[in-house]
Amino acid sequence: MQQKAVWSVLASQCFFTLFNQISFSGPALIITVWAGASGDNPFVQQLMYYGATIVTVLVWRYYFMNRPWCSFYSACPLLLVVPQLIVSILVSQDILRDRLFYRLMTLFNSASFAIGWIGSVVPLTEIIQEGSEGAMVGLTLSLYFLVGIFVQTNSVGLFEGSNFYDVAEVAVDTTRARGDVLKALILNYGINAFSLFGLFFLPRQKLDTQQLRSYGGYTKCASAAIVTFAVILFLYSFSISIMTFIPGTACTRINGGAGC
Repeated sequence: MQQKAVWSVLASQCFFTLFNQISFSGPALIITVWAGASGDNPFVQQLMYYGATIVTVLVWRYYFMNRPWCSFYSACPLLLVVPQLIVSILVSQDILRDRLFYRLMTLFNSASFAIGWIGSVVPLTEIIQEGSEGAMVGLTLSLYFLVGIFVQTNSVGLFEGSNFYDVAEVAVDTTRARGDVLKALILNYGINAFSLFGLFFLPRQKLDTQQLRSYGGYTKCASAAIVTFAVILFLYSFSISIMTFIPGTACTRINGGAGC
């Protein structure tokens, strides 16, 4: 983990995984309801999702495979944030509430997921050395699942987003409710945009990664920083989970409660 090539790739993946996965589920669901798409067929949604994913992988294979990584992976947060922001503004302000428009714009989310998946696999293959394949894959998956658990733990608390608006006003679709929901989503997309900082750690291409692995040297504090980051995520998620079983703390908003 002290190799510069290794920790730089892991750092970029931590940024992408953490900030791209954060989603305020409450405001996002309200936008779906306002757009009239909450009752859409799940099979059609899955078909659109996997279709967009396959197309994105093919585009990468034939057009971006040998181009600089940043030029392609930067599209992950951009395709996640920009289309959703457009939809949120148009739907929340009752400018365009159309189910077909909403579903077509979700294709960009699917493409963003595919780019993020490619970005987590391709750089990893360039930093794995013979004899350490299992250890490197295990380390990467551990960080990925720790980040995923952190986000999932907060999905009913900090990242649920219902504390930004009044549910009663949302039900009657008032002007104030529209503004509050939009503000919550803008905050959400602003958090997602922080994943772009991960590009600063990402090597330019596979040749640069291989050279960095051979001549980039070592950073002694890198392994300690990675371990500390993983421990903090684990302890936080573990603490929140324990608090949900304690009557005195289960009601706090950070646990998804209504407030003590």
